[in-house]
Amino acid sequence: MVRKFKFKIYRGRLRLDLVLDLDGKQRRFRLLVPEEHVTPTAYRAVQSGKAPTGRSPAVRWAREQAQALIERHESSHGAAATRVKRPDVPRFADFAERFTTEYATLVRAKPATIKGYASNLKYHLLPVLGTLRLDEIGAPEITRILANRRYQPGTLNAVGATLRTMLNWAHELGLIGKPPRIRRFKVPKRKKPEELWFDDDEFEQVLEVAREDIETLVYVLLGADAGLRVGEICCLRWEDVDLDKGVLWVRQNLSDGVVVDTPKGCRQRSVPLSRRLAKALREHHHEAHSCVLYRIDSGRADRWTPHVATYRLHRTCKQAGVARAGPHKLRHTCGSRLGALNFPQHEITEFLGHADPKITQVYLHSRTKTQHAMARALG
Repeated sequence: MVRKFKFKIYRGRLRLDLVLDLDGKQRRFRLLVPEEHVTPTAYRAVQSGKAPTGRSPAVRWAREQAQALIERHESSHGAAATRVKRPDVPRFADFAERFTTEYATLVRAKPATIKGYASNLKYHLLPVLGTLRLDEIGAPEITRILANRRYQPGTLNAVGATLRTMLNWAHELGLIGKPPRIRRFKVPKRKKPEELWFDDDEFEQVLEVAREDIETLVYVLLGADAGLRVGEICCLRWEDVDLDKGVLWVRQNLSDGVVVDTPKGCRQRSVPLSRRLAKALREHHHEAHSCVLYRIDSGRADRWTPHVATYRLHRTCKQAGVARAGPHKLRHTCGSRLGALNFPQHEITEFLGHADPKITQVYLHSRTKTQHAMARALG
C-alpha cells in the first residue's frame, strides 16, 4: 500500500520520496524523476511548495514506480503467503439488504433517511446493479443510472449519494478497493427568491389573521420568531418551554411521521422567546395534552402533524389574501428577518440550528425592497 509520495527539488532535479507499507512495515524510497517526465508546470508547483496535479506525467510515473516496487517485493518475498485474502465479494442485492439494516443501525439513521435509502434502492439501483458483485460496479454502470434523463438532477443526486454511501461502507469493510467517483449534478433553482419568505407586509397580514385564533398565532410565531422546523413545532412539549426564563428547548423532531429524540443535525438547542411569542404561549397554556399544539382525532388528543400544520397555514394565507405557502416559509421568514437586521451569519446559524453555515446563506435573502432602495440611492 502506498502511504504517501512527495516531490522535492534536489540539486535542480525533481526527487520523489515514497513511503510504502510492505508486510505491515513502512519502507521509504528515494528516486530521481527522469527529465522526460517533468513538465515546467510540475516543477514550478513543487518549487512553490505544492504538489503536481494528478494528471501530471511526474505523478503518473510516481504511481508506476510505487506499484513496481510493491510487485517486486511481493515476488521476492512470497506474496501468496503474506497477502491477506479478501472475503467473497457479495452481490449488490445481498449487500443492499445488509446496508439498510446494519448500516442504518450503526449510524443511527433517522426513519426518513432509511426510507430514502429504500426508495433509491428499489426504483433506481437494484434494477441496474442488483445481480452484479460489488467489485464489478464501475464508471459504465454508474453512468447508466445517472444518465437517465427522466429524472431531475436532485433525484439523481440523492440516488448517487445512496450508492456512494454504500460503496464507501463496503470499502471500509474491506470488501472492495477504492470506490469509483460519483459525480453530483447542479440543481437549478426553481423558486424565485421572493417566493421563499414572507415580506414585511405579507407577514403582517398573516399575523393579523393568526391573532384571531391563539393556537394559530402560537404556530405562526414558533416558525417565524423562533425559527423552528415544522417537525420540531409538532413535537414541542410544555416541558420543553420555560416561560419564566423566556426560552424553549428543541429536543425532538418528526422524521417520516415518527418522533425521534434528536432534531435535525443530531443536536439539541435552546431558542430564546420573543416577547410576543412568550405572551402567546402564556395565553395558550393548557394541560389537555403534553404537546403545545394538539388536535382531537377519533375522540382522543394527539400532537399536530406536518399535514395539519400545512393545512392551517394554507387557510391562514387564504384569509390574509397572500399566496399560499407551506410551514417552511415561516422558518425562511425568520432567517430573512434576522439577516435584514444585520445580525452576524454565524449567530443566525446557531439560532436556526444549522449544522453547515452554507445552509444559512440560503436563508439570508436579499430583499426586493432593499434592492430598490439601493437602486434609488445610485440616482
